[in-house]
Amino acid sequence: MTFIEKKQKGFTLIEVMVAIAILTLSVGGSYMLLRYVWNSASYNQSRLIAVYLAQEGIELVRNLRDNYWAGPTPCHELADGLYDDCLLPGDWEIQYDDTRDSFYNRGIFVAPGKNLYINGLGYYGYNGGTKTNFRRKINLNYVQDNIAGGATTYYLEVKSTVYWTIRGNEYNFEVKDRLYDWFGGWLY
Repeated sequence: MTFIEKKQKGFTLIEVMVAIAILTLSVGGSYMLLRYVWNSASYNQSRLIAVYLAQEGIELVRNLRDNYWAGPTPCHELADGLYDDCLLPGDWEIQYDDTRDSFYNRGIFVAPGKNLYINGLGYYGYNGGTKTNFRRKINLNYVQDNIAGGATTYYLEVKSTVYWTIRGNEYNFEVKDRLYDWFGGWLY
């Protein structure tokens, strides 16, 4: 008995199904990788902006404090940690061109906060421009610090937190700093 080989002129059904499975896995894997890279790039860009906005919040409070000292109506934060109407404790919103009056006229931060806008010059604030998905909260708190030898010092703890949302996920970034008396009087 002799076997005669036949030459196949096509693919079997199993070969076609295996080829489709391999192609699907490779295209699907590539898609997932590209999607992951895109999401990571979007998150990293937003986080970088949030880091800068949080640090800017600290610097803006420092600027307000410095301008109070040099201004026509200086603040007189008392040496015992009490305060008048200059840098009141609480949660606040702040922008690049704030003065003492505009800072307090905007009012205390109410969750979830107002979105920041970016204007034509690239500054973030609450007065017009293109709406962003970033919100910033500045927390001011006076803290008494007992140091060696029984001495007491006071400082203003400033906490700047930026919130943002990407595809329904809420993120935040926070920066803290302490502002001490370096002018010769407590926050004059």
